Amino acid sequence: KAGILLNGIDDMGLIQTITTTISRTHGINMKSISFESTDGIFSGKIFLYVNNTSHLANLVSELKNIKGITSIERIEYE
Repeated sequence: KAGILLNGIDDMGLIQTITTTISRTHGINMKSISFESTDGIFSGKIFLYVNNTSHLANLVSELKNIKGITSIERIEYE
């Protein structure tokens, strides 16, 4: 179980791109997801079920390549 915090510039379809990358591309199940947007800037928390730390590292690496995401950090699982 792992959590990630994402920040960036809000854009239409961005959350769909993020969830598609997590679910379809990496086959990862999400426990919970929440996003907020203020003045065009978003912040989101996603809690995931990953196989191991390298699985999470591969996901984070790919998420960082999505246009609009400015930062991703691992957070404690809630």
